[in-house]
Amino acid sequence: GSNDYAKAHWDATNQLYEMAKERDANIKTLLCSWGPPVSLKDNNSLREGTLKKDANGFMYDEFAEYWDDILEYTPFDPDYISIQNEPTYINSNWTTCRWSIAETSVLPGYNTALNSVYDKIKTRTHVPLLVGPESQDITTYGPFVNVLKDNPNAAVFGWHPYNVNSTTSASAITTSLRNVGAFSTKPNIMTEFSDNLSWFNTALFIQESLTEAN
Repeated sequence: GSNDYAKAHWDATNQLYEMAKERDANIKTLLCSWGPPVSLKDNNSLREGTLKKDANGFMYDEFAEYWDDILEYTPFDPDYISIQNEPTYINSNWTTCRWSIAETSVLPGYNTALNSVYDKIKTRTHVPLLVGPESQDITTYGPFVNVLKDNPNAAVFGWHPYNVNSTTSASAITTSLRNVGAFSTKPNIMTEFSDNLSWFNTALFIQESLTEAN
């Protein structure tokens, strides 16, 4: 019972998977959530808000159960999952859910939730690798990865470099991407990005993503 086109998005996700596998049977897939269902939101809305609390605090166990259910009913086995797209970002126009890397009085802990999800799904026949934090820019990526780098359940770092745009200098591009690769030897996946960089900065961005951002 959703008015945010969840069924259409669900169907499209499954169709895109089939199309991708038809093109290349070895292609890797990432399944990412923009936010939990309204039953797990403190504002009873898919948009904005954060994870709901009950008498025992933030509902991490129920959040992990939600992810186990997703994997149970998704008609394919994703290679990677991301428990929350852009965890510090909020937007009143589409599904979001706000997190802190460590729990506060008002925000749930992303690291705690990631461990709860891993503990719930680790005995499944197919266990996807957990990707995080998929932050919206490199500035917000750093504080999350500084914690996740020591968490063995976080297998891959996901990042969105939206602080890089058409006005960013070449030197600043290099510095930003160097910051992405500075935390550990775990692999990094740029899971989302779009901007109108110049031809030179586009080439530089590709080069530095490989050599600096790991």
